[in-house]
Amino acid sequence: EIQLPNSSFDQWYVTQGGYQQIGMDANDKVWCTGNEGVVTMGSANALPLLVDNETVAQLTTLKLGSLAQLVGQGIAAGSLFTGTFKLNLANPAESPQFGTPFVARPKSFSVEFRYRPGTELMNGKGKVISGKDSVEIAVWLEDRSREPWKRVATAWYRSHEATPEWSVLQLPLKYGQLPNA
Repeated sequence: EIQLPNSSFDQWYVTQGGYQQIGMDANDKVWCTGNEGVVTMGSANALPLLVDNETVAQLTTLKLGSLAQLVGQGIAAGSLFTGTFKLNLANPAESPQFGTPFVARPKSFSVEFRYRPGTELMNGKGKVISGKDSVEIAVWLEDRSREPWKRVATAWYRSHEATPEWSVLQLPLKYGQLPNA
């Protein structure tokens, strides 16, 4: 029953860079995307989309071109997460700063989504590799009151199957240590 602000993903603003970003304005630090990094080599790939008079978040994987491939960043998966993004050109994978303070103990996480897999799977160098495209939805609750941080609960979903119609996914949060898989 407890919701983070803007969990419906309907509030977006235009940044100083001219692309759309989730939130009320630049001071809204609950939800974020990787758009700040993606626009350095292409266009934003997490955008609002109006569907049946409701705003949803559309996440798209983009090919960023040959210059981005030279540094191994030729593919940019659309992403939406809690936290902030500070572009780290030396190590782009460290750019997202995941997480927002949260003190409740939810039983589950639910989201309505649809998914169309890509026709081929590519690495960051632009080479087609074996495997199937997949969607991944994950929730991690962590205790960050002291280091090292401890994972408190996990919910996770991954599938390569197309989901052409809007579907509700409800993931139970598993508290405690997860078995090795």
